[in-house]
Amino acid sequence: MPISSPRLAILSAVLVCLTLLTYYHRVPTGDDAWFAEQSYWLMKQGVVRSEFFRGILGWESQLLVSHKLFLAFGAGLMAVFGFQSPTVQFVGLIFFVVILAGLMVYLRRQELGRLATESLPLVGITQYLLAVLILVFSNRLLIKMSFENRPELMVAALGFCSFLCLQSAKRTLPKVMLAGALAALAMLCHLNGVIYLIAGFGTLLYFRQYRLVVAFAVVGGLVGLLYFADVAQAQNGFATWLYQFRNDPATQDAFGWRAKLWVMLTFPKLFFE
Repeated sequence: MPISSPRLAILSAVLVCLTLLTYYHRVPTGDDAWFAEQSYWLMKQGVVRSEFFRGILGWESQLLVSHKLFLAFGAGLMAVFGFQSPTVQFVGLIFFVVILAGLMVYLRRQELGRLATESLPLVGITQYLLAVLILVFSNRLLIKMSFENRPELMVAALGFCSFLCLQSAKRTLPKVMLAGALAALAMLCHLNGVIYLIAGFGTLLYFRQYRLVVAFAVVGGLVGLLYFADVAQAQNGFATWLYQFRNDPATQDAFGWRAKLWVMLTFPKLFFE
């Protein structure tokens, strides 16, 4: 027997209220502090650096392998709202809301399309949207990261918005250019965001829309080059960037084709651990 919309609405409302309660006096994490420090120095001195890890790879002077756009966004929030812990934690909340808005747009597109072709009742659409909200607000990791000073939700939000531009019924040149820019901005938040550039490029190539492929690649490439803006301005910037990139203690086990192959082969563990 299907669950009625009022019951789904009540359950989703309860989960949203419980989520909001977790934001009151949220205990800061180590990443909240470390990324906040990097944003602080960017705002104060115009460079990303870290006194927390003085002595490691010259990070106390300048940290060139950093989450550039994410830290700049945090620095902007600090400049406006001050240095309290919730200021930088709001980065997660802002982009959590962007993801929710993107999900609503995507689901409405899908369901309205089905409504037009299959004559679905509007209540079916409402139930589907409420069910997705319940899945989102019952996910502990999403709720944790929705008020945390980490770049993942910002990356996901920008990448998802890039997808929405490409997923529209008619791919126009402006939409594709915007998709390329958003995908590159995701990469500027975290280098893992390069997956959105690869995915967008591959999607357009698959549909043989070669003119749009070129537009996506050019815009994405030009915006993505901003990653090296601080590297180009630093003394011995590219050599320092490469040294920091290759010797980061957190990524030592990730270099080489064997490590990459092992990650791909064991990736399904993500769904169980």
